[in-house]
Amino acid sequence: MLEHLPALSLMGATAMIFNRQNPPPGYYVYLYLRKKDLSPYYVGKGKGRRAWDNSHHVKVPTDMDRIIIIEHSLTNAAACFIEKVHIRMWGRVDLGTGILRNMTIGGDGVSGYKHRPETLEKMRQSMLGRKQSPEHSEKISKSLRGKSKSNPPWNKGLKLPPQTAEANAKRRAALQGRQLSEETKEKMSQASIGKNKGRIPWNKGLKMSAPSPKKGQPSPLKGIKSSADSIEKRRKTMEQKKLAGLKRSDSGKRKPSDNTDA
Repeated sequence: MLEHLPALSLMGATAMIFNRQNPPPGYYVYLYLRKKDLSPYYVGKGKGRRAWDNSHHVKVPTDMDRIIIIEHSLTNAAACFIEKVHIRMWGRVDLGTGILRNMTIGGDGVSGYKHRPETLEKMRQSMLGRKQSPEHSEKISKSLRGKSKSNPPWNKGLKLPPQTAEANAKRRAALQGRQLSEETKEKMSQASIGKNKGRIPWNKGLKMSAPSPKKGQPSPLKGIKSSADSIEKRRKTMEQKKLAGLKRSDSGKRKPSDNTDA
């Protein structure tokens, strides 16, 4: 098998125009070479920066010259086929058939992979109430700075239709009497779990006025004793009102008429 190594070295010399910042176009097939004898220990296929991604089950070479792009500009199906051919040609360590650290026959990468519903639920539960450290939040903030300029909102420049009274009335009429299904209510409830953590209600700490007592119920202020200052203020207010009422009644009285025949 090692007679293929000179050819791989030549391929590497021409293919290493590609790197993490300049990945190959389309789908491609790549090799990881050992530092000791430059024999391949992993065959993979991917797209974008996959060959330089640290999410493999094997260690990515620290020397970028030991990442070899075999073929590029492929379709997904073609890349899967070439990957299978190379895994079969070099053989696998776990099966005792060769030198590769691959754990499968190939062609089963993550392209288009969908998690099972149970797995998605476990992932969702593990993220509920999770808080990021200030350092991690700062890193995310720095990585996002300036991205909005190169990636403008999808609705930028679009003219929205005028919000006429007729259009608002139609929307209101369409929503009246609408009933949500139990499934929708459950989804909305689950989606809101953990969202209120850390948020302070707008009315927290505000003193609400006492509600007016309903007919037949005792006043909520019953039994509360007023201070001497409050009593004195109320007394003065009542005296002022009484005096003001007397003045109005005096000014409103009619004077007796001089005409006795009336």
